[in-house]
Amino acid sequence: MAAIAAEIQYRSIIDIGTDHAYIPIYTCQNGLTDRAIACDINPGPLEIAKKNINNFGLNKMIETRLCSGFDAVKPGEAECAVIAGMGGGLIIDIIKNAHNVVQALNSLILQPQLDIPSVRRYIHLVGYRITKECLVEDASKFYNVIVCEKGEDASYTEAEYIIGKKLIESHSETFEKYLRKQLVSLEKIKSNIKNAEGGLENSGKQRFQEIQSLIKMHNEILDSTMEVDYGSKY
Repeated sequence: MAAIAAEIQYRSIIDIGTDHAYIPIYTCQNGLTDRAIACDINPGPLEIAKKNINNFGLNKMIETRLCSGFDAVKPGEAECAVIAGMGGGLIIDIIKNAHNVVQALNSLILQPQLDIPSVRRYIHLVGYRITKECLVEDASKFYNVIVCEKGEDASYTEAEYIIGKKLIESHSETFEKYLRKQLVSLEKIKSNIKNAEGGLENSGKQRFQEIQSLIKMHNEILDSTMEVDYGSKY
């Protein structure tokens, strides 16, 4: 939550899938935003959100709306939207179904749990550029926070879409740790395919080759990251 809030550069936000409204409460309470709209499709969590907002005395700053995605939001009601804690496919659908609202925003802050490369690709299709991407590690899990602004982006290679151009450029220790964990997972998948009955036949063979390519890609990025880290020490 703090990592997402730190990237908000505008005074008004929409939080899609707000759950208990923790992000709007945090940003309004800490003077990061003046106004927020907290949206959620589920009545139960939204009722808890209302109670939380009331408990912090933020009723005049935060409005709640029961809706799917941006369905109850009009273009121009806020400058920035946060869509966090859901699958990448769902994030894409939410953006796709709210073209007019999204085009009226200045910024999107996304935290997809799955299908992250697809989110990066789609952002470029709707006239946004990725200005920053960071990794947050919590309980041995990694979470991507993608910051997007209106405008055209530089072209991405396939590796930059899959792994994240801004992450590759960061050369951070967290990113290096993330790459190593991804490689462990990929090697495990490769081993499972290899050991499965008929694993290297037909679709299994194709999947095996895809995993091999991903392993090579991750190793190349890891090697380049380590070279930069090594060179910076001397």
